[in-house]
Amino acid sequence: MFSSKLCSHPGKPLQLHLQHVAQSCLLKFRAAPNRLMDYMPVGYWEQLIWLMGFSHDLGKSTSYFQKYLFEKDDSKRAVMKNQPETGHSLISAVMTFRIAKIFVQDKGSDFLDQMPFFLYLIIKKHHGNINNAIPMGDEADELNIPYEHLDRQLDAIDQSELQYLFDTINKQLSLDIQCAELPESLSLFFKKELLRKEKNIFRDRCKQFDDYFIFQYLYSLLLHSDKEDAIFGSRPEIPRISIPTNIVERYKEEKFKSSGSRMNQIREDIFCDANRNI
Repeated sequence: MFSSKLCSHPGKPLQLHLQHVAQSCLLKFRAAPNRLMDYMPVGYWEQLIWLMGFSHDLGKSTSYFQKYLFEKDDSKRAVMKNQPETGHSLISAVMTFRIAKIFVQDKGSDFLDQMPFFLYLIIKKHHGNINNAIPMGDEADELNIPYEHLDRQLDAIDQSELQYLFDTINKQLSLDIQCAELPESLSLFFKKELLRKEKNIFRDRCKQFDDYFIFQYLYSLLLHSDKEDAIFGSRPEIPRISIPTNIVERYKEEKFKSSGSRMNQIREDIFCDANRNI
């Protein structure tokens, strides 16, 4: 049986961290009532949410990151941290994008087709704040970025270690992802498939408010699950407080029932308008 030597954090096997985060994302998705099955079958949601959690740190498998993780000299760590090859988010996002593209292929769903780019954006910025998805004027975006180091990173990954992780994905998603079939140049893949093709697809797509809220929901699943495992090591049991669904209305009646000012009437109109659309 293959025994991985990779770690996500000091003393924590990478495979274990990825499994914990993937499972945590899935449990949170299943626990919260939602209407996402209106957009595509729940099975697709579960598989892609699991993939998001499991693949978010694939880039930590590079020798650059592993050396950084275990470097004892603080001054050397500071230098290594600022090197693009040490970063793990972009290469993780690009590999996830490619895997998700293979998964959604020929499934016949327009909404499903945009999920690989959603996962790319989420994983690329699971540390930090998300900029514009594509170029918009002079503002920062998530595509016009340095990417030439991707090839050096891919060359610095032990193929047997990466295939071990891919095999877990293959089993979960019924795929056959092989290291030998990865693009020869990951930087050229990024340039062609993301910087050019996906940018144009996203720009031309008729975007809805629903897309924004779904994206933020998925983003929160990963951030919560990742930090949870990194800090606590497992999913802590957090007691849920039962909050009445009409708590806001009750507060309004108690605090503002005797006020008929013009400003409070405006506030009431805004509240009713928002409440009708929840």
